[in-house]
Amino acid sequence: MIIYVAVRFRKMNYFKSVRKTLTALVGSALLYVGCSSEEEQKSLTDCLIEKNVHLYSAWWCVPCLEQEEELEDELGEEWDYFKENILVQCYDSGYKIFDQCKGKEIYAVPAWEIPGGNPEWEYGVQDLETIAELAGCEYNGGL
Repeated sequence: MIIYVAVRFRKMNYFKSVRKTLTALVGSALLYVGCSSEEEQKSLTDCLIEKNVHLYSAWWCVPCLEQEEELEDELGEEWDYFKENILVQCYDSGYKIFDQCKGKEIYAVPAWEIPGGNPEWEYGVQDLETIAELAGCEYNGGL
């Protein structure tokens, strides 16, 4: 009887382990299928650059940091390319505004400038899908 219980217990643990492994594999496969490709992300960044879209930010702004983290997570390796061409830091460490931000209609940060968009300015944390739609770019990323 004790041997039967021990064998049955081992089988149950084995099946639990197999079930967890299969669940993880299926979940990973679904995430992989749902993720956007790097080509789509690159084409979005290129489209935003072509349309002269900019994200104005400040190092001391908590929503700006959240926006940048979300973009970095979603864009992955493309983030550096995006940051170099689209992200504009408006303040130095002494809270002095940089020239590229003076004269702009920046009422709050983060601020997205979308020339020709409707509206031309979008304030606050935005997802890439919203920015792509406002700029007239195609984006099929995210889950």
